Amino acid sequence: MESPCQQKHLLFDHLDMQQHIALAWVMACLLITGSAFQYRLLGTLSSVRQSSAALHAVDDKVEVKQYFDNEGFSRWNKIYSDSDDVNKVQLDIRTGHQQTIDKVLNWFSAEDNGKNTVCDAGCGVGSLAIPLSAKFKKVYASDISSSMTKEAELRAKADKIRNIEFKVSDMETLGGSYDTVTCIDVMIHYPTDQVPTIYRNYTATRSL
Repeated sequence: MESPCQQKHLLFDHLDMQQHIALAWVMACLLITGSAFQYRLLGTLSSVRQSSAALHAVDDKVEVKQYFDNEGFSRWNKIYSDSDDVNKVQLDIRTGHQQTIDKVLNWFSAEDNGKNTVCDAGCGVGSLAIPLSAKFKKVYASDISSSMTKEAELRAKADKIRNIEFKVSDMETLGGSYDTVTCIDVMIHYPTDQVPTIYRNYTATRSL
C-alpha cells in the first residue's frame, strides 16, 4: 500500500482543540493529493464570503501571534519539552502531539528525500522540523510567533543541525515552492475561508 506521501507532497493537518479542557486536540489529517483535486477544492470554495472575513482574519492573526509570543509560548514550550512539570491533560497533549509527529515521519520512512526540500509551516518549537532535517536536504521552518521560531532555532543549534532555515512568518505571506509542505496543529487558528488563499501560496513540485 502506498503511503500518503507517495501520492502528493502537500500536507495540511487539521487538528481541532477542545478549548475548555486545556486545549486538548482531536486529530484529523487532510492530505491534498493532486492538481485535479486542487482545482476542485478551489472551485468549490471560490464563493466563500470575503467581505468581513478578511478583517476578522487580521484580528485573529494578531491575537494568535500575541498569545504564542507570550503566555502561549511559556505554556506550549513546556508541554513540547521533556519537562516533568506538566499535569495529566498537558501530558496527554504531549503524547498525542508526538504520535502525530511519529505518524508523519513514518510516511517518509521508505523514501529517499536526500535531495529534496520540505517546508514546515507553523513549525512551533521544531517538533517536526528538527527530525525532518535528517530526512531532507533542506528544511524551511516558519512560525507566526517569533518566540516559537527562536526556541526552535535554539533546539536545532543544540543538536548541531545546520540544514534548517528558520523564518518568522504567517502562512499567507510565506508561500514558495518545495518538494514537500507540512502543516501540523496550525490550521485550527485560521478561518476556513482563508484555506484556499493559503493553499495557493504553496507549490509542491514533486509527485511520487
